[in-house]
Amino acid sequence: MARGAADARIEQLKAGSGSLGIKPEVIGPAHFDTSNTAFAPFCIGDMDPEQNFVHVLDESSLEIILTELDTVKDFTDYLTRKEVFVRSRNLKKAEAEEDILAYYATHTDQSGEHDFVPTDGKTWEESGPIEIKAGLYNEYSNDPRYIAKKAADEESYAWDKIIQVFTRHVLGGTSLSLLGFDFDLQNSEKGLRYLALESRLSRRVLGSALLGALEKGKDTDRFFRLMFSAADPDVAETAYFALTVKYLDFMKESGGYNDYRAKRASLAALYGRKTLMDRSNLKRVVGIVVEPPGSDGGSEDLVLIEQQEWTNELRAEVETDCKAIGILQGSHQEHRYHAQEFPDDDFLQVRIGDEIITLLDPPFGEDPMSSMFAEPHTSNKNRKERRAEKARARKLRKK
Repeated sequence: MARGAADARIEQLKAGSGSLGIKPEVIGPAHFDTSNTAFAPFCIGDMDPEQNFVHVLDESSLEIILTELDTVKDFTDYLTRKEVFVRSRNLKKAEAEEDILAYYATHTDQSGEHDFVPTDGKTWEESGPIEIKAGLYNEYSNDPRYIAKKAADEESYAWDKIIQVFTRHVLGGTSLSLLGFDFDLQNSEKGLRYLALESRLSRRVLGSALLGALEKGKDTDRFFRLMFSAADPDVAETAYFALTVKYLDFMKESGGYNDYRAKRASLAALYGRKTLMDRSNLKRVVGIVVEPPGSDGGSEDLVLIEQQEWTNELRAEVETDCKAIGILQGSHQEHRYHAQEFPDDDFLQVRIGDEIITLLDPPFGEDPMSSMFAEPHTSNKNRKERRAEKARARKLRKK
């Protein structure tokens, strides 16, 4: 962490945020040896190519990076790929850390993951090293598609809220300990780690699906929704589910709230076991178990159930238990959704206070480096909810 250089850097450039520049040819002693031909004031390269790469950030760039990459996965993926990019010598220079971030955010590799790839679709050997232009981040962060992305990300913070709720339970010692199971049902800390491993885009899809499940839970005594962040559920290792169970009047007289909560957890365990049994590719399933919104109570449980060996006896036991209480019997609806990180509908309207802003979708400009947004990632989401979002947007436009 470098402190105190921002004002001098701004004075040097007569513009910018004060963020340090990146110049890979500055290696080791060249960072402070003014007689070295590679020396460049307020620029960072590679401290020691023989050791682990050192990322040097100042106050300004750190705030921007942590704001834009506010999940563990997004942040660590960026640092890992930036390290490879700087040491590859495919970067000549960038005037600021945030400009490198903007390039990364608007480029994806063939698998759809953000990466430092050439804009023209060629290999680096074909296109050659580049210099990332100054001000690219400002251009990126003022583009309508970026603003649309931020608006679309709002639903993702429902996932963050769930993490915060269960973190408070773990730290406060208020997590429910459930006994009598021969597998790890309530390992909240480990389950939290899987929730936190999701990217911002994945959290957007999962958060939307979670909110939808809570709404549907209002209309039925029990509602279950299985969710995947992977584009292909058949290769996913982790699945999530939301389970809402109402605390009904007869339950108050036949055991009370603690009994209801224990039985609710047993129900969640059965849903989890059935899911793992039917989907052998999964290594684990994490369940979010709550009462639907508007209920008198207010408890929530996080359950983690991990894959196991399934003998014929275990399979028969699970099938019998599921059939007895009507869990995952017969057909069920499956929805797949292609989620675009940068929404590119013909229009998108965002309400800010009492003002409605219509966001069109113009190109960035003539500069090819800044005109290519990332290809859309694909994730699962309820298609009906997607259509409802578009209907709301159309209604806003008519107002």
